[in-house]
Amino acid sequence: MPAATVDHSQRICEVWACNLDEEMKKIRQVIRKYNYVAMFFKKIGILC
Repeated sequence: MPAATVDHSQRICEVWACNLDEEMKKIRQVIRKYNYVAMFFKKIGILC
C-alpha cells in the first residue's frame, strides 16, 4: 500500500449562507482530484 500523501493546502473554512455557493464550487473541484473529502457540520440552535 502506498504511503499517504500530505497536502499542505488543506484548510478549515467557515461556510455561511453568504459564501455557500463559492465553497460548494471549491468542493466540487476538489472531489475530482481526491477520493475522499471530509466535512464537519455543526448546527447551531437551542435545545429545550
